[in-house]
Amino acid sequence: MATPLRDCTCVGVCQGATGLAAGWRCALKAGGSIAPAPLGAERAANPKHSSESTEHMTPADYVEAAREVLGVIELDPASSELANGTVRARRYFTKADDGFAQRWGGRVFLNPPGGLCDEEGREVLPKKEERPSCAESGACGLPAGHRHTGVTSSAKAWWKRLALSYQAGDVDSAIFVGFSIEILQTTQSLDCLTPLHCPFCVPRDRMRFLSVRSGVVRVGAAPTHASIIVFLPPRGVRANKLFERAFSPFGMVRA
Repeated sequence: MATPLRDCTCVGVCQGATGLAAGWRCALKAGGSIAPAPLGAERAANPKHSSESTEHMTPADYVEAAREVLGVIELDPASSELANGTVRARRYFTKADDGFAQRWGGRVFLNPPGGLCDEEGREVLPKKEERPSCAESGACGLPAGHRHTGVTSSAKAWWKRLALSYQAGDVDSAIFVGFSIEILQTTQSLDCLTPLHCPFCVPRDRMRFLSVRSGVVRVGAAPTHASIIVFLPPRGVRANKLFERAFSPFGMVRA
């Protein structure tokens, strides 16, 4: 069924849950309006789980499945005003809010930032051929000459933050969107709940995350790896079947 992208005036028919037809992108205009523009020779961005593209917005059909499971999304701790147009969380934290350091509670939807972070959830930009490290340049927002401790993948750090909040009883239930299935491996060293302890879905098709570059929303090409959706169920409620029903259309569910 053809559906329009939220806040997007489409030319022709917009296909798919993201609302973007092949060959079209939505450009943010002054005032926040969105209008389509042909991609032409430019290819859709392929958002990588790297420090160059830490934001990768979840496709709308997966968000709606998460809403079906949670009932309502009360908190998205790693979001933006644009992303929340789809997630519609009652509360959300942006990068400027430092959502990692905030108190989490209720029913949570979490698609964590990519790249690396330190033990306080602050972005870490390692040295590359084309740029110095953030410790040298201050590109992460901290003054040059700073040090990051406990550097690890952001996905792993944000999962741990979610799992500890859930185990403490602050988070009632949650959907975690793992950009890469590698989260199953990296979290095994943690001394807390891991995705392998929870119901999860591995989509049969690689998720085409949305990204924003230079004020333009683009549907990414299929990532080079599989993604995973993990469910932290409410205590005392038999919700695993609900998760299976909502996410089995996307791929295999282990509930």
